[in-house]
Amino acid sequence: MNRIVENLIKGHRIYIAEKHHHVLLPWAKIKRENKEDKLLLISFDHHTDTHEPFLSYCENDEEKMHQLVACIDYEDDISVNNAIINLRNDEHIKTAIQSGILCKAFIISHSNTFDDIPESIEEEERMQKVKNWDKEYLEATISGNYGIAPRRKRHYREADIYIPPFLPEDIYEYTGEYDDVVLEDCFLEEKMATLVRMCPDIFDKKEQIKYKYILDIDLDYFHTVKSIKPKSMDIFSRLVKGAVAITIAEESACVELVRTDKKVTSEVLLKELLVLLEKIINSR
Repeated sequence: MNRIVENLIKGHRIYIAEKHHHVLLPWAKIKRENKEDKLLLISFDHHTDTHEPFLSYCENDEEKMHQLVACIDYEDDISVNNAIINLRNDEHIKTAIQSGILCKAFIISHSNTFDDIPESIEEEERMQKVKNWDKEYLEATISGNYGIAPRRKRHYREADIYIPPFLPEDIYEYTGEYDDVVLEDCFLEEKMATLVRMCPDIFDKKEQIKYKYILDIDLDYFHTVKSIKPKSMDIFSRLVKGAVAITIAEESACVELVRTDKKVTSEVLLKELLVLLEKIINSR
């Protein structure tokens, strides 16, 4: 069995695991409790965690991968635990989607620096012009007009996973200046606005998420101690209060690998995050 610690703060369930893919177990439990509902994931992570299910274990054998996914029954903890045994880092989100636990995932990730995932329709069309050696387009690029659509004007096809660019628009080099603000409203406002454009069907007229969702946090999302002590956190607070459950992955080795503040450890971050969550949940 996989070690999962469950905390309860005023009825809000928080599940904590060392390895991120182990949270598949509480995800399955939450899905069992919400069988008739679409269940979304909102994940904060250094990495995108979008490897194919059982990619490492099956060594790219797609037929074997599909067979293992087909064996997962979220009604049965033994089935889910057997899947976890064969999963590796970064494979859990697509596994959860393909096994019917989640319907969609929205991921905020340091690793997705510049790109929209999925690619916007406008960018698809622009790249097609490049491939076709479109004369009019190529002539325009000579004068520096690449025809890249502003983010606010982009449209997207239906997808299972949505990942906005980590960096703000027109910033083309990441030097760590955003490490301290990853929970601040000034940072998350653009990310949530992008989600509204990417997947408008999951929002109501007031741009509030209308489906049930799990808030998932990998501690390697926090590169500095300052980043987990936001000054302005209305958006993050709403996400916390609206979640049917919260899952936290400690990922101790990854935390130390990506940190930019040497004071950061998974132990420090977990303590600070639980304090922050309690503060949010206890607030009006």
